[in-house]
Amino acid sequence: MAGPAVAAVAIAAREATNGRPMTDEQRQATAAILGSTSRLHILQGYAGTAKTTSVLAAVSDQAQASGVLVRAMAPTSSAKDTLTESLGVKAETVAAVLNEQQKPDAPRDHELWIVDESGMVSAKDMKDLLARAERAGATIILAGDRQQIGSVGAGAAYAQLSDAVRPEHKHELTHIVRQKNEALRGAVYAALSGKVRDALAKADTQEVKTRDGQIQAAAERYQEAQAAGKSALVV
Repeated sequence: MAGPAVAAVAIAAREATNGRPMTDEQRQATAAILGSTSRLHILQGYAGTAKTTSVLAAVSDQAQASGVLVRAMAPTSSAKDTLTESLGVKAETVAAVLNEQQKPDAPRDHELWIVDESGMVSAKDMKDLLARAERAGATIILAGDRQQIGSVGAGAAYAQLSDAVRPEHKHELTHIVRQKNEALRGAVYAALSGKVRDALAKADTQEVKTRDGQIQAAAERYQEAQAAGKSALVV
């Protein structure tokens, strides 16, 4: 799509927008996608590696600046809304894209399709989506995380495609940037490796033995997080 100089400008612009530098992995993935003529790219990254706000956003911004129509999509409504916010492009659900009438126009060669949370797309839907992208002459980027929840429908299309594509068309992000605390980051890496005991040992774990005490502690911690403007997850 673009040469090294253009990729460097796109990376610098995204870093300025985000207010932080990209990691080496993010820069390499962005430059590789922008510099490729392949119609299919796999972007694999753990949760918290900033796939969407770094690589996908930089590629999307550059594509739009070059006159390319960017279509963003995700399997669920919530993921679609998050993608819209991250890219500044009105995203759609995969189901909506598959249900629309596709015009029998000649391939336009000016479309970029970005699919987030691709691991949740079933094999049948993935096949249909790739066929539609091919008919549109679009380049498609499938972003996801093999460690996260898979599709409700049959098949592990994202994982299979990830294994099948040529190495230069697969881009991996492993450095987690969401957790700023090193201990918490270590806990996340341990959990991703299946080392549950190590993860719990590294995390800030507080044990509350009674049910009433658990509910009270959870409510208090949630209120504290909300008051501090932080997000909180209660399971």
